[in-house]
Amino acid sequence: MIAASSVNLREYSRIHTGTNQELGYETPFFGYTTNDIQIALKTDGTTYFHYPHTAPSGLLIDSKLATNGAIAGKAPFYSDKIWKKMANYTSTSIWGDSQPEGKQTGVWLCSWLSGNVTNSTWMDRWYNPGYIDSNDAFIVTTPLSSVVKDIVSEMSFEPDSYYKYFHVGDTYNNMIVDTLSGENNLKLNIENWTQNPVDLSIYNNTSRIENFDNGNISNESANKQYNTNDDSLILNGSNYCVTIHTSAIAMTNDYTFNIWAQSDDWTKGNNTILSKNNRGGYNLKVDQGFNTPFMVFCDDVGKLLIMNNNGDAIISKTLPQPSKPTSLAIDEYNFTWVADNSAKKVYKIDYNGDILDQITFDSTVDLQYITLDSNNLWCLNSTTNIISSFDLFTAKLSTEFVTTYTALSVVDNDNNIWTTITGLVYKNGIQVVSGNYIACDKDNYIWVIFDSNKYQKIYAPTTIMSMSGSFDDAISIVNFSYELNNGDWTDFAYFTQTNNPKIYKTDINGKIIKTIDLTRYDLIPKLSTFTSYDWNRRYNYLIHNKEPYFKTDLFINNSPTIIKKTATIPVSGFNNTNWHMFTVTRKDSTLNLYIDSVLQDTVDVTNEDIYYHYENTLVLGGDSGKIETLRKELSYKNDYFKGYVDSLRIYDYALDIFDINSIYFTKYKFTDLIWNIPTGIQNYIEEIVRFFKFKTSGQKSLYYNINLIGLNIQDEGVRNTIEGIIKNTIKKVTPAYTELYKIIWK
Repeated sequence: MIAASSVNLREYSRIHTGTNQELGYETPFFGYTTNDIQIALKTDGTTYFHYPHTAPSGLLIDSKLATNGAIAGKAPFYSDKIWKKMANYTSTSIWGDSQPEGKQTGVWLCSWLSGNVTNSTWMDRWYNPGYIDSNDAFIVTTPLSSVVKDIVSEMSFEPDSYYKYFHVGDTYNNMIVDTLSGENNLKLNIENWTQNPVDLSIYNNTSRIENFDNGNISNESANKQYNTNDDSLILNGSNYCVTIHTSAIAMTNDYTFNIWAQSDDWTKGNNTILSKNNRGGYNLKVDQGFNTPFMVFCDDVGKLLIMNNNGDAIISKTLPQPSKPTSLAIDEYNFTWVADNSAKKVYKIDYNGDILDQITFDSTVDLQYITLDSNNLWCLNSTTNIISSFDLFTAKLSTEFVTTYTALSVVDNDNNIWTTITGLVYKNGIQVVSGNYIACDKDNYIWVIFDSNKYQKIYAPTTIMSMSGSFDDAISIVNFSYELNNGDWTDFAYFTQTNNPKIYKTDINGKIIKTIDLTRYDLIPKLSTFTSYDWNRRYNYLIHNKEPYFKTDLFINNSPTIIKKTATIPVSGFNNTNWHMFTVTRKDSTLNLYIDSVLQDTVDVTNEDIYYHYENTLVLGGDSGKIETLRKELSYKNDYFKGYVDSLRIYDYALDIFDINSIYFTKYKFTDLIWNIPTGIQNYIEEIVRFFKFKTSGQKSLYYNINLIGLNIQDEGVRNTIEGIIKNTIKKVTPAYTELYKIIWK
């Protein structure tokens, strides 16, 4: 809507008309005075014009062309351009010649709009014809002063001078975008959606929409300003588009991927938009700070059980014997780490139960506790109270220190340390309550197990109890999961029993949701943990201020270890139903995340090759994985994106902000540039062909009634039909400033 303050109303000074339409003109002519005149600069074309004879001189940089819609770019080739005929052309035109006369070289002087949509400047481009021709000079983006030089524009608008203006349009912008795929740089391009989408790049990558039906295709594309058949893909939470792994889409260093997406609510779920990622590669997703698809239970002789959030056992394994597990931890990549004090080892276990690697300790070490920070594994030797650090590829790091805390400790959301010592719970060394086991949920409640079968929730900041409960049998451990429940993400608590093969699943208020019987596995879990819950609470949820965020991950092979770098931005600034264009670039040692062609986050990365753990597929609308069957059982459908996607592009180099702008503009309709040229004071006459009456002082209402008299119709159905006909008819004749209030039957 246009604000009233931005509307310029024309003031008329004279009226020219006849008398009762008998003399003079049938329609009146109003006279007015103004000092400018409109000119339309057409898209995708060059407009020639003379600067008005009566206009005052002025500089191009002082004109309003840029604010009126001129398109900026990184070189003349990409932007709006204006030329001035530097010559005396009175012999070919009724207008005069260019000024000043000392610069009448007979050539067209070109100025171009340099910059982007938020910051632009008119520049004059000069070039040395002994080194470069005019066509090449237009394309140069980083000019050498000895060959091509840009200066802040000195072009002036002079009365009678001749100009031509080129305004970028849809056709020209699409041509610019086409140049980005030169030298086979475009590795994948999907624009139109069918069950087997066609890759428009030269690589003809094979793609397929899984769980496809005809309802997956929509005309509600990102291209909203066009009246075309451009379509988009509807992702409903179970379908996704898979592109088979090829070297073309497995870039090794620099890259760009670009995708349009729309969601009714970005805050719902861990929604993976694009993934060439499983413990390596790259991705783009909406992250809630949690991802807990499975849990792991272990008894005191090494029996291991992996269970999904539905309470269904997936994998049952036994650690190498003899075995006495003492602690479990699960990292963000879903590797399970088990400390075995009998074998004096820490095992790294995949989610199919296979031992991938191990750390071996000296026989004198007492392995009682392991934990994870944002990057490393920490192991406690309870004999010496020395904690040692390892990377997640089992390489020992130099960091070691002596701890004064016991193995069983929890860091709450405010970085307070909670510990249990001989049946008592302490907060930062101050006793709070009695208890044998403690855990912290994402809402900063400490759950305490005490008196064998009882538990209570304590709000960490105040240490005030908020809820308590009990079970019929002794319980040993409580921990949490974050699950999709009837469309909403919800926390659940899990309690293990001390002497029975049962697990209690409760809601966050302690109400039992499910009892899981482990009799068939002959396992009484002494240790339990849940996929990355505590890791995500401390290193995702809290550091991102407890709100969802867009993120892109990149794994770098920084031998001998692997580094993951992440660029992020909160979804709060984009939580609307509009389409958004997401662009991710990696250029040497920089990872960039753009939304709607605006840079949102930049992260420094090492200039090493991208690391891929698997040759997994590229998935649009979901997460990619090596072991697809297992991942489905682990409820990875929760990671599928719900919404619309369109126009996927992948390049093997980093596009700059100007290139990204050009791609962004492919979805928006360019319009003619309407420019008000100053003319000096001039008188004009305008024909008035239509009048509208507006509200004036003293008018009481804009509404009117219609009275129907003498019809004597009592049937309500007939009355409603007649009223409908009247309402439809009067729309054609009622003045725009009035509105029907009601129809009265008399």
